[in-house]
Amino acid sequence: MKQGDGSMIDLSYKVIPDLYAEIEPNIGAANIRLGLNFSYFIKNIDYINVTDNDVTVCNIALDIPYENYDTSMKENKIIKTKNIWCIYHKDPWEWNGDLIDNIYAYWNNSVILEFNKKKIGDYILSNICLQNEYKGKYMNTLAVGDKMSLLLDAYDILFYGDLHYLAKKITTDKFDDLYCSNNFELDSINNLLWENRELIIGINIQTNYREAVDRNNFTRQIAESIEVFIDT
Repeated sequence: MKQGDGSMIDLSYKVIPDLYAEIEPNIGAANIRLGLNFSYFIKNIDYINVTDNDVTVCNIALDIPYENYDTSMKENKIIKTKNIWCIYHKDPWEWNGDLIDNIYAYWNNSVILEFNKKKIGDYILSNICLQNEYKGKYMNTLAVGDKMSLLLDAYDILFYGDLHYLAKKITTDKFDDLYCSNNFELDSINNLLWENRELIIGINIQTNYREAVDRNNFTRQIAESIEVFIDT
């Protein structure tokens, strides 16, 4: 992991996120590596426990400017707690016959760790979500709060399920081989269609848009959160 230039690092064996560290898909962020065991993590942090209501209020607050928070939001444990982890163990539930058992850890409402329970063994860090005050960048280019158009020279941006994903750009020659018979335009293929695309694994981005758009609209899209995860 490459550290940033911030002052928040792993001190005295305590797991403390670096809010300026590089964002690395399928590897980690905040100077915390994906694959971390929860049993190690919990022994090396200072923390408080939070409830369902804390998480619900925190999630509602994400789309509201802080100055517009009501009293209940500002008093929310996750929002007001600084420089200590907030731990939330979600009640296990079943989906398609599989047991889903997750633990979440929040830091300054800017770094969210998601630990997944394996069938046999410990909870493993599978996702890191970066939002609000996180300052680190992906490829030294995109940070939370930046315009998505900063990525267009290097990547195509695809959309699925309220999230944006990055793909390697299609060259004109490859475009002609794959799509010329369908009368598609290159800009449309590059940003709207998934077929035959080579994705950058282990990263997705949520913006202020919840729909697919053509490349001309990315100047109006702002990265609200960036998530890195273990690609399985």
